[in-house]
Parts: sequence; structure tokens; C-alpha cells
Amino acid sequence: MSSTDSPLSAPAPLQEVVEENKQVAEDIKKAVDDLTVVHAVLTVENEKLSPSQDTKKAVKRTKVIRTKLAHAATKLEDATEVLERHVAASAQK
Repeated sequence: MSSTDSPLSAPAPLQEVVEENKQVAEDIKKAVDDLTVVHAVLTVENEKLSPSQDTKKAVKRTKVIRTKLAHAATKLEDATEVLERHVAASAQK
């Protein structure tokens, strides 16, 4: 085993992945928040006007996308927590 393959060298790159995953999860949450605002505005405007079928579909689609993004953020956070525990355990060895 070379020095680059030792268990002690693993946590640093993995810790970088953990930190990147945390940032991505935060970015996704911000996108969800932005999409929530867009959905609210479209919904209100949709109620005021006589929207086209495309507009109605777009409003519904924003809700679906928002839900999918929120779910993805949760899954990423869960995976990051598992990875973080692995990194911590590797560092203790």
C-alpha cells in the first residue's frame, strides 16, 4: 500500500465532499424558496386573470418542481450526514 492509499489520507478529500454537499443542499433550499415565491406570484396572478392553459400548467408545474427539489435537498442532506459520520469514523482510526 502506498502512502497515498493509507486510511489517514482518505478523510481530507471526503471532508471536502461533505462540505461541497452541504453547500449544494443549501443552494437547493434557496432555489426551493425562490420557486415558492414564483409559484405564489403566479397563483395570485392566475386568480386575477383569465390564464391560458399553458399558464395554468406552468403554475402547477412550479409546485411539482418545488416538491422535487425539496425532496432532493433532504436526500442530499441525509447522504451527507452518512458521509460525514464515515469521515469522522475514518479519522478516529
